[in-house]
Amino acid sequence: VSKLRALLAATPGIESFHDFRTRAGRIPHVDFHVVVKAETTAKQVHDLFLDLQTKIRAIVGPSTRVLMHADPLDG
Repeated sequence: VSKLRALLAATPGIESFHDFRTRAGRIPHVDFHVVVKAETTAKQVHDLFLDLQTKIRAIVGPSTRVLMHADPLDG
């Protein structure tokens, strides 16, 4: 969990993150919300997700289900 939190905190384009949850089991789950600048495009968010999904699976395992929700930065 600490490695995943450190990954999210160090990822360019993520202003902050919240609602971070993990679940172990036959198919591990990692679920979180990221806050991105309001001008971030859908393609940039999609590319961010794909990059994070690869990095998270490298930490947790290749069958990990990764769910990410993007919120715009207010203000």
